[in-house]
Amino acid sequence: YVANVDGVSRLTVLDQTNQTELAPPIAAGQIGRLAFDRTGKRLALSLETARAPRDVYVLDIEKNALQRWTESETGAVDASKFVAAELIRFPTFDRVNGKTREIPAFVFRPTRLGPHPVVIDFHGGPEGQYTPGYSPFTQFLVNELGVVVVAPNIRGSSGYGKTYLRLDNGLLREDAIKDIGSLLVWIGLQPDLDRDRVMVMGGSYGGYLALASLVNYSDRLRGGVDTVGISNFITFLQNTSDYRRDLRRAEYGDERDPRMRAFLRRISPLTNAERINRPLLVVQGLNDPRVPASESVQMVGLIRARGGEVWYLAAKDEGHGFRKKSNRDAYLQTIATFLTKLIASNGPGQ
Repeated sequence: YVANVDGVSRLTVLDQTNQTELAPPIAAGQIGRLAFDRTGKRLALSLETARAPRDVYVLDIEKNALQRWTESETGAVDASKFVAAELIRFPTFDRVNGKTREIPAFVFRPTRLGPHPVVIDFHGGPEGQYTPGYSPFTQFLVNELGVVVVAPNIRGSSGYGKTYLRLDNGLLREDAIKDIGSLLVWIGLQPDLDRDRVMVMGGSYGGYLALASLVNYSDRLRGGVDTVGISNFITFLQNTSDYRRDLRRAEYGDERDPRMRAFLRRISPLTNAERINRPLLVVQGLNDPRVPASESVQMVGLIRARGGEVWYLAAKDEGHGFRKKSNRDAYLQTIATFLTKLIASNGPGQ
């Protein structure tokens, strides 16, 4: 069986006859597609790590030896330069069991000396979990732009138990934003990280987190990227597809309740757009059934109306994220250009 342990797959093989357990020597990553051969002595599996795309491996159980069967293509890129994910934990504002709560995050560091600019990469969901798999763009940021990528699993993420999963529900939403503030404090204490060049990015709920970070911590950020993110919880809940509205109300709160509606309005990035005084890139698929394009359009319009700097990339033939090769190439190139500009600037508006 495979267990999710701190975002990394851990394989255990049970011998029910001898009542023993075998923990094979497998690199930290994501394991899937388990299948025994007819003898039960070999176990095939797929493995993807931060440094290698998904490939097929075979475990010889008697020898406890893993053999790679396929070699995925990485083109002209030198895969030996890819960096592994480092699991860290940073303290946050509250306590659990009498101790300061710690939030897990994965860190990708360049091999060259710092201090390095930082990109905080938020996962979606919010019930999702960042797990270290093969991400060419993350490796590009690290190796080509010299950026440290930090991917946190703030409260509300899956993989850490039901209590942790529910810590950001409803009226607790802003506690997740406080976790981001705590992460910024941790970044500021690391000698190899440049706290004056920190950027945020994320998609879907991660896009909301990027916007909320810019609302609450613009003084500590250089800019941000919001991909198909929620800008106003009320309009989002009203306009998202019918099939998922009640599911999202269970997570964010019911906008039809007056007390909850007032809370959702107060915390929405659109309500606080005047506090975003850093450059922002907004990316949107115009056929998005989950987070309608109106969420991006209203945020871009409001920031532009007040003279703020916002880039807007929209695709007529995309939905919840960019999937087509040509569109995704343009999307990644735009993000890279935007981040490069932020890294090179002297601060807001430069």
